[in-house]
Order: sequence, then C-alpha cells, then structure tokens
Amino acid sequence: MTVCVARAGLESQIQEIIESSLQAMGYRLVRVRYQFLPPPPPSKKDRRLKRKKPCASGRLQLMFEREDGGIFGIKDCTKASRQVSSLLDVADPIDHGFQLEVSSAGILRPLTRNSDFADYIGYRIEVTLGQILDGRRRFKGTLLQADDENICLQQESTEKADIALSLIAEARLMMSPQLEQEIQNIDNA
Repeated sequence: MTVCVARAGLESQIQEIIESSLQAMGYRLVRVRYQFLPPPPPSKKDRRLKRKKPCASGRLQLMFEREDGGIFGIKDCTKASRQVSSLLDVADPIDHGFQLEVSSAGILRPLTRNSDFADYIGYRIEVTLGQILDGRRRFKGTLLQADDENICLQQESTEKADIALSLIAEARLMMSPQLEQEIQNIDNA
C-alpha cells in the first residue's frame, strides 16, 4: 500500500503525465490538487445584455521539492511551471480553462508517500482521516513509527494512536523544534 501524491481521477492522470519528466529535471512531485470552479450564475445585467455565460474553470496546484534536498526556489518554480504547461498542452487532460499554480512544498510540507512518513519520524504531524477512527478524524502528535501500512503517533494526551495509512486523507508537518532548527540552518546558510 502506497499513499499517493494525487487522489484518483483527473489528479492521478495529471500525475502520470508530468511526474517522470519532472523527475528527469531533478524535481520530486509532492502533491497534485485540482479544484473545479463552476461558472458563476449570470447576473441580471448579463441576462439583460444577453452576454455570454461565463465558462467553467479550475485551479491546478502542484507542489514540488528538489530531489537533491536543496531549496526549491523561484527559478525552480519557473522551470517546473514551463515544463508542466508544455506537457499539459500536449496531453490536454482538462477540458476547460484552468489556472496553474506551482510551488515549493514548504517547511510545513504535506506528507503524501509512505517514504515521507519514514523520513519524518520524530517530527510533529497532523493527520486528517477519510473516516472516523475512535470518534475522531484529526490526530496531532509526534510520529513515532512508520511502515508500509501503519503509523504510530504519540499524542499530547500521552495516548498513542496507531493509524492505517489507507485511512489517511491528508497529513502534514507541524511546527516543532526540529523544524525550527532546520529554518535556522537555512537562514544561516
């Protein structure tokens, strides 16, 4: 079981289109998010003037990081954005207009792959589940363990929570002493 970068459907299709090309450029895809934005209803003035109906549109958000562990900066965003635009123009998976947003995963990055959980053992994370577990959908705590099927969190209430990766809808890092140290190291570099 692998936690996917993209959810099923269009996001997964976009991931398949762009991922290998961006990996060849030295970038790792962290997350794909697509949000459909339906057209707003026509106003009275639009109807009176018989204006064209506004078109549906969408927002495609892509997060990347550098495979070498370096900072994914503005130049990287520009290169990745141009490459993604070219690939999506050719494949044309979205049948209406959309806005492309390319960004760094950032310091409070989402955890989207099994390997992400293993890489951040000892860090504080927030997990949102796709269904209720023990009367809750959100869990916060220090990541104690991670394998291919489960994670274990030490919650602030001193309880441990064992969570199956298959139940996780979203997970991200939270501010912690380790992250504060990493920020200081970046600032001092």
